[in-house]
Amino acid sequence: MNVRNLTLLMSAGLLLLACQERAVVDLRGKIKEGSDITKVIRKTVASLPKKDAKIILPKGTFKLLSTEMLSKSLKITNHDNGDRRIAFNLEGFDGITVEGDSTTLLFEGAAMPFRVSKSNRVTIKGINIDWEKPYFIQGEIIATDTVNLTCDIRFSRKGYDFKYQDGDILFPNQPELNYKGLGQRLLWNMDRRSPAYKSSHFDFKFADDGNIEKISADVYRLKAAKGRCPKVGLWMTFKGKNGVNRYAPAFHVINTDQIRLEDVHVYHALGMGFLAEKSSNITLNRFKVMPSPGTNRLISATADATHYCNCKGDVLMQDCVFENMLDDGTNVHGTYMYIDKVLDDHTLEASFEHFQQEGFAFAEAGDKTWFELTPDITRGHENVVHAYKPLNDKQVQIQFENPLPKNLKKGDLVENKTWNTATFTMDGCIVRHHRARNVVLKTPGVNVIKNCYFESMMASILLRAEAFHWYESGANENVTIKNNTFVNCTYGGGDQAVLYISPKLNKSFDQNQIVDKDIHFVGNKIESFDNRIVLAEHVDGLEIRDNVITLNADFPIFNPLVPLFDLVGCKAVTCENNQVTGRKAEWLGQR
Repeated sequence: MNVRNLTLLMSAGLLLLACQERAVVDLRGKIKEGSDITKVIRKTVASLPKKDAKIILPKGTFKLLSTEMLSKSLKITNHDNGDRRIAFNLEGFDGITVEGDSTTLLFEGAAMPFRVSKSNRVTIKGINIDWEKPYFIQGEIIATDTVNLTCDIRFSRKGYDFKYQDGDILFPNQPELNYKGLGQRLLWNMDRRSPAYKSSHFDFKFADDGNIEKISADVYRLKAAKGRCPKVGLWMTFKGKNGVNRYAPAFHVINTDQIRLEDVHVYHALGMGFLAEKSSNITLNRFKVMPSPGTNRLISATADATHYCNCKGDVLMQDCVFENMLDDGTNVHGTYMYIDKVLDDHTLEASFEHFQQEGFAFAEAGDKTWFELTPDITRGHENVVHAYKPLNDKQVQIQFENPLPKNLKKGDLVENKTWNTATFTMDGCIVRHHRARNVVLKTPGVNVIKNCYFESMMASILLRAEAFHWYESGANENVTIKNNTFVNCTYGGGDQAVLYISPKLNKSFDQNQIVDKDIHFVGNKIESFDNRIVLAEHVDGLEIRDNVITLNADFPIFNPLVPLFDLVGCKAVTCENNQVTGRKAEWLGQR
């Protein structure tokens, strides 16, 4: 090789190295512990090349102020829509890594910490998400008056932010978003740091706004319009009113392929901990949603820990911990759209049936769909989207490549077949001390839940095709639940079960038809105070095998007269080699 060629090759190599160096922004030694880094992060993200970029954050705690963040008007499924402040706006990247060293990002005000959109090959690791003043308040019930239906609550003051004004409590005193009125609430047992026994039966219905009486700086008297007073000694949390209290998830991932979160801890979120919609190939490894260590906080995320709406590819959650959130550990589902009108042989109008799904991008040209024609919920009549046009946030117009079913009518449903087909695996995870269910599945993909530890206020695992309230599709077709440990699930009360398979369809559908298929509940260890272990309705292919059940007296029993396995309208059931110890219970029921 001559000198000239060698010089050119060396120059090219040096240029490549320079380009690579410019793609890495290392903030170690450049930002001060405890400082506000909002503008630094915003400028850093904006300066990065869109391919193979990296941000390195130092160990320590750093502040981020919502008032200095990028603002975007967003539609966020299962959340409230509107203008949102975003700290890390990762949009349009092909290869981007944000790497911390147990770095704590401490937020002030209403904010979405991370939004990842229209990107590929994204890695976020070594990050802790928290708020200095959370978007909830909590207090201990110190007195009740059963005649006048009042209860006195001593609110926690240290680490919280609220004020009393005109008979209401406003919280927190943060920029841009404050909750007026206490709103949605939950009873807790502080000794166990989990929702209280029978918390689902809590019916202390508040009177109209402006009826809170201030007794002292920290004690307030709440009056109910009806219901029963909660027990003295329990705690109550409040997160604001429905319709304003799901501001944003900590991580919002949309239209993205190949994203990995590793060693990320969400100590608080103004909605879900992690939300993925219309995305594929997602890995959460050692992802934790839990209250801030060293605090008395009873709440982490104010909604689900994780949530997957219309996702595909491989979705893996491994060695994760989800605690003290105010909704499910995870929910994997698609979307049913309600058909309003058939315009011609190829075109229809449809609508979203829940206000927190409005604006969701249900489909695009080339997507395959199924139709569900009432009264039959069975998937069928496949077609391909030719054009998709939102008419407003609630209604859309969809044109199809092939003729629509001749008997398609108002009230039927359309479901996206291309999306909501993820292969979902949950391995070695812990889910406990929270409101609602550990796992909710509504997907035809292959689902495996194994080697996990579950405690739950409601059903531990809920399989539910739902065309009633949220309109989250759809029927499960291949679920394996094996080698898990279930401890005292369903302690919140209500008609629940450790494994609860229960379609919920509007009255236009046949309520007795088979919905879910091929469900395997195998090799699990169950410790339960209640009899109801499996409640399965309308399943074709249900295997309950090699489970070890220990019945205890840790809580008063809810359902002393029901069988352990309560099967309604099921067929092709295998139930064998299940062992039961502890107090006596009826073995198997079939209705």
